[in-house]
Amino acid sequence: MWILEKNFPMKVLYVESLIGDTRLDFQKVIPLLDKAKFKAISSHLISRPHPHSLPLALTVIFLRNPSERLMSAYAFRKATQTLKEGDVNFPAFLTRLRMSPVANYQTRLLSPQSWNLSGPRNGWELNPRAIDLNDENLFVGTGEMFDQSLVLLEQWFKDRGVEFDASYNVPSNTGIKQGSKKQEHWDRAIFPDMIDIDELLWKEVTQRIESKINLDLDFSDKMIDFARRREVVAGLEIPHKRPEQVVRL
Repeated sequence: MWILEKNFPMKVLYVESLIGDTRLDFQKVIPLLDKAKFKAISSHLISRPHPHSLPLALTVIFLRNPSERLMSAYAFRKATQTLKEGDVNFPAFLTRLRMSPVANYQTRLLSPQSWNLSGPRNGWELNPRAIDLNDENLFVGTGEMFDQSLVLLEQWFKDRGVEFDASYNVPSNTGIKQGSKKQEHWDRAIFPDMIDIDELLWKEVTQRIESKINLDLDFSDKMIDFARRREVVAGLEIPHKRPEQVVRL
């Protein structure tokens, strides 16, 4: 969000679902874009634009190591005292969520949606084969290779005629560490279907990032320049979104 505000000051639309954890259809947001000259959308649960939708939207999403992401989610809820009754430990937390959209959550976020399901599962279809990582309007990075992904994102925008400076001051939303590798392996052995498809997606995206880096002979210089620009904005303050700025649909 900080990066978006730096590049598009006062032109970022923050939009979320009216009911927490429910998916937001991109089509519902289009009327808001017509009323104001927004240049970027920030949302946790918005779906990807429908094929050939107008206005044309470039989708940017960052994945995380799936097992680390699950443990971080549990640790965050534990630290903020937002765990549900019965979530007495990490295995109990996973047991409750095993049949929910949290299972292979990141693949569901990227999967095209038909919006034909009923109830809270609508918008959470799991369709990995329909995800086209070669889609020219889709950029996928990873949190583990965050700066490298941002440098590639800058080039991705540049190739489309858009100047975009992805340098940032300090990392945010870094999560809370919880658990150990021993616990991770034990939980995965019991609930392999919680992250199996997410892991395949995350590994493929990681390999694609590494491949792009290896093919770019100037990438080391780009990383040096990116680090220099990060130092320049280290003390820069950008207004953060306020609760009243978030539109809920």
